[in-house]
This record gives sequence, structure tokens and C-alpha cells, in this order.
Amino acid sequence: MTVERGRVDRAERTEHPPDAGRPVPAQAVRSEAGDASRAQIRRETAEADRKLQLDRAPPEGDGDGPHPELSERQRDVLEQRRQELTERYSKDYARLSHDPDRGGPNPKGRIEAATALHLRERGLLPRDVDRPPGPDMGDFVATVDGRRQHWDIKQFRDRWPESVREPEGRPYTPAKGGYSSEQFVKKVGEQLAEGRTVILDTRSVRQETIDDMVRIVREQGWGSHVKWYP
Repeated sequence: MTVERGRVDRAERTEHPPDAGRPVPAQAVRSEAGDASRAQIRRETAEADRKLQLDRAPPEGDGDGPHPELSERQRDVLEQRRQELTERYSKDYARLSHDPDRGGPNPKGRIEAATALHLRERGLLPRDVDRPPGPDMGDFVATVDGRRQHWDIKQFRDRWPESVREPEGRPYTPAKGGYSSEQFVKKVGEQLAEGRTVILDTRSVRQETIDDMVRIVREQGWGSHVKWYP
């Protein structure tokens, strides 16, 4: 009987451990809550770091489709990147700034040169990209698969500088280089008719304009003949 009683006692101790039914100490509860809170903070911090890195990275698409409208921060970061490339490849920048259509270096030619360097850095233009030998031959030229290929950059704008305030209710009138669907079709169509690939620079347009460009490119069947920047 003693042995049997001992077995019963051990069974009871196994089924009902000493701590069963006792309240969990407040310190343990606080510890578990603290662990959960710290884990949440780590997740939120990691997400914030990810967004910060994206914000600091130059906005870059794959060339086959447009980047969404740039924020002010993205434009600043992109311009910093372009400036870095013009300084790193200063000799190439000077050479590519020479615009045959305007007889030499000029502000527009320098903007196009910075764009070309950025596209070249990302592998979207060949390493030997250069200016054409004469006017009316597009903006850039290079040899691809044994053939000479020409590119023309088209930059449109629908943003006024911050210092310019439009009168209330005044409709937007495209200035030189400004955007309208008709001008877009005309200017891009002219270059494509010459057998050139058109690079569409969307740095200075709003999302609604980008959407309109995409619509026209799709309707005109231009998809394989245009590239997008950035």
C-alpha cells in the first residue's frame, strides 16, 4: 500500500505542478509586454530605415516605362546624382555637352549630356555614346551590333518654377518646351520618322501628364521605339 500511495502522490504531483493555478508575477507580464513592444519598435525602425534609403536613392526606372511623378526630395537626389556623374566623367561631360544643333556647348546641351551620362551609367546607353558629327542627326549616336543608332531626348514641362505664381483660373498655356498632347505627338513622331529612338525625360511633369504620355505611346504603337527617363 505504501508503494501504491507513493505512486499516487507522484502522479498527483505530475498532473498538478506546484505553480499550476498560481497568478503570473507582474514582473513576468511586464517583461513579455516589453519584449513585444521592443519587437514592434524594431519593425517600425527597420521600415523607416528602408523608406529613408529609398528616399536617398536616385529615382531610376528600367527605361521601358516611366517613373512615377518625382517628389521634391527625389528631384533633389536625382540632381545630386547627375552632378556627381558630370564631375566623375568631366571629360566625357565636356565632349557630350557640345551640341551640333546649336554650334557648341550650351545650357540645353549640358542638361542632355548629364542625362546621357546617367543613362550610360545604368547601361541604358552604350559606353561609346557620342554626339553626332553634324546637326539634324538627333542628340546622341553610338554603334550597336555593328549599326549606327541615334537617340533624341525630349523633355517636356508642365511645372512652373516655385517663384512663378499662376493667376487663379488661368489655363495652362504650353510655353517653349511645355507639354500638350498635340506637341507631344508631333515632336516625338518627327524623331521616330527619322529612325531614332526617343528618350522621354519626365523629370518636370506631373503624374497626369505622364499618364497622358503613356496613353499616346500605347495608342501610337511606339513602345519599342521610346525609352523613359529617369
